[in-house]
Amino acid sequence: MAGFIVNLAKGLERLDLYIKSGVYGTRISPAPQRRRANLMTLADYVLMRPGDLIFFFQERRIYGIGEIIDFGFEGKPCILCNFPRSYILDEPSKQPYLWFGDKDPLIRWRVFFQPHPSFFQDGVDMDEVLQSDTIGVARALPLFWNRSFLNLESDEANLIAHTILRRNLGKMNAPLFADDSQITHKSVLSRTSTVDFTVDLDTLVNHHASGGMVFPEAALQVWLVGNLAMKAPGVTAVFGEWDYICNLYPASPVKPRDYMDEMDIFGYSLAPALNSIPPYVQTFKIIEVKSESQAYAPANVVDQTMKYVDWISVTRAGGDYGLVEAYIVARDFDDRLIDYAGNQAVRPYVIPRRPYETKQWRNLKLVKYEHTGASPALCLTSIKL
Repeated sequence: MAGFIVNLAKGLERLDLYIKSGVYGTRISPAPQRRRANLMTLADYVLMRPGDLIFFFQERRIYGIGEIIDFGFEGKPCILCNFPRSYILDEPSKQPYLWFGDKDPLIRWRVFFQPHPSFFQDGVDMDEVLQSDTIGVARALPLFWNRSFLNLESDEANLIAHTILRRNLGKMNAPLFADDSQITHKSVLSRTSTVDFTVDLDTLVNHHASGGMVFPEAALQVWLVGNLAMKAPGVTAVFGEWDYICNLYPASPVKPRDYMDEMDIFGYSLAPALNSIPPYVQTFKIIEVKSESQAYAPANVVDQTMKYVDWISVTRAGGDYGLVEAYIVARDFDDRLIDYAGNQAVRPYVIPRRPYETKQWRNLKLVKYEHTGASPALCLTSIKL
């Protein structure tokens, strides 16, 4: 279970409407220079999964708690288009709209949710949440600036939920937001053409494929994270199953986000829960996405990825490189890059606890994609170093 915190701009009078209706959508500017940013927003949407928590942020305060739901379209992301084929950014906004309660034609995708257990009208201040963090799990919240919404790991989502509950559950008759979400969701499902509003990742890739290459790179990333979230067999066969996935995960100390290094895709797999012992991180995973054939500057590509491996090993894995695996995805790789990766993507390390043990990390995998034009639209193949 991950979480998402949604930023509603000051003066945007939609907090009551969205919470009452159990529907949210981000305004997407049609400006051509926003194409990459818009595709990356879509990438965040398609990795949403049923059961993830959702909160709303407006003017320093956080309101919640909701749970993302889906409508059971197997093999499709749980979010829906607000008008048919809206995941193709060249498609103009047009009727019919899936839900038009906010009367906003700039919203292309919708996520649906329900109270979990309730949306309390008494929100909590951002400072209250951060000051409640006694064990250092607030990783994303300090960077929540100039973003429509933010992806939270489960422990950070729980921190927000617990802070909201502590403030409200002790009150007599804590005021709640009105909830008509079941009525709204039933109305959406009653449409005979609801299936026309699903997001088709293969169609998206086919639209952006030319000469066997997917461009822009962000379109390839949308396909990857969406299929990782849905645990598509052809993708999990290469990358394994992921329990948490995040786009553009910070890979440098806290500072203004414009100056931060960011991994294309970061996440991890969890070991199964054992009796009353909760799951724990088994493997941290990093994917660097390169849509082109990597026939140039192998040092840039490999060294960039290894910088991320070093960062995660130090900040998340306690210095144990054995908990980290990394991938570079591209159309193809030339011999120079393969040789460079084989020689340089290596880290001798010492297990940083008794009994000390010297080991060597060699867990970078090169992954080629081939555009099939069918379903799935991409075929992935690992290259052995």
